[in-house]
Amino acid sequence: EQLALVLPEGWAGRINNRTYGGVLMCDNFEEHPMAKAASLSKAELVMCRLYTGPMYFLYNSKLRALLPLMKKHWTGEKTASAVREAMEKGIKELGPGFVTSILVLDSALLKLRTVSQLPANRKVYRGLYGVDVPESFKGPDERGNRGGVEFGFLSTSISKEQAIGYIDFSRGMPQL
Repeated sequence: EQLALVLPEGWAGRINNRTYGGVLMCDNFEEHPMAKAASLSKAELVMCRLYTGPMYFLYNSKLRALLPLMKKHWTGEKTASAVREAMEKGIKELGPGFVTSILVLDSALLKLRTVSQLPANRKVYRGLYGVDVPESFKGPDERGNRGGVEFGFLSTSISKEQAIGYIDFSRGMPQL
């Protein structure tokens, strides 16, 4: 049903679960060693497949729309319960749409994280535009980490050139 939102009219009935135009579909991924090691369910595999296509835009748009609503409902109190309350009010105001899909995708990513190992010296890149990144991105903290929290699933690349290719230079000075 969600796939029909992003496919040209009439395509949904032409896609089978094995291949479409040479593209691997979900059944192929059930045999992948990582999917087996992470014990991914069929629903989690489907969500990973949908996310790696055009659905990523719809899921992340929904997630990123939550932050302004949370800010609107936040009392300023710096406690977990205050943040949770602001989030719950923001979600209620945001309304339905992809909630189950996003939770299933999150479950899949958490499972995959437990069976995948990134080399300690791995550098990943993300092209940004029109923003100045916070200090937490520019230098390591006391544990050697850098970065921040994103209200959407974040894509990165080990290829600097690929990350640069996704920057829309017309929208401001890019950051990498």
